[in-house]
Amino acid sequence: MGAVQASPRTRVRATLSAVHRDGGPRGVLELSGEADIATMTLLRVELDRAVRRHPEHLVVDVSTLRFCDVRCARLILSACRTTGASLTGASGTVQRVLELVRSIDPSSDSAWVPGPSVPDVFVAASQPVAH
Repeated sequence: MGAVQASPRTRVRATLSAVHRDGGPRGVLELSGEADIATMTLLRVELDRAVRRHPEHLVVDVSTLRFCDVRCARLILSACRTTGASLTGASGTVQRVLELVRSIDPSSDSAWVPGPSVPDVFVAASQPVAH
């Protein structure tokens, strides 16, 4: 599990947690907390780690992500798009930001380097992920 906190000088404590789970034939990366400029480096590291551990069957679960800024949404979508990972659990404002980023920049592949381009896979938030 990785976690990062913003500098005390900012007076805002932003935290992102990433938990890696092996769910049978697929791996699950559970993201929780806040994904923003203060936690973007950790997000990139955890996405990269999850892709390396499960290059063919990865699910990124954002069901407990409370906040996601546009840059992080773009990074998550790009990682899913270019690696073939599926995304699940988006709801509320996180879902809205992901939808907006997808509609504005449907080919946000420039934010993510690893892996060849593959078709976009998006799992509806109502479909549970097996753990």
